[in-house]
Amino acid sequence: MSLSIKQIQERLCQTILERSSQAIVFVDDQARIKIWNRAAERLFGIPAQQAVGQVFFHLVLPPDDIERAQEVFRHNALEAHPGNHSPVFSEVQVRLANGMKIWTDQAC
Repeated sequence: MSLSIKQIQERLCQTILERSSQAIVFVDDQARIKIWNRAAERLFGIPAQQAVGQVFFHLVLPPDDIERAQEVFRHNALEAHPGNHSPVFSEVQVRLANGMKIWTDQAC
């Protein structure tokens, strides 16, 4: 059985997500979590089944930081319009399962 290029790409992406030691989280344009890999489970202490479908900011940000993070997200999403193929990066402070706060990159 021969795999199509699309199938090969999908398998490669799945393998990267599963094996990455880096937390990888994909969200939609409303900041709802669509992909939450195993490294994200370990980092945040939240299983994928619980995270997927939740609004990222409400799940991992301290309450005082949610509004600012949403503003940055909206701004970056507007900058990353379809004609612009370069991701827009910013830093966001997130809260880990143990209560510790860290800075992480956000790309749109």
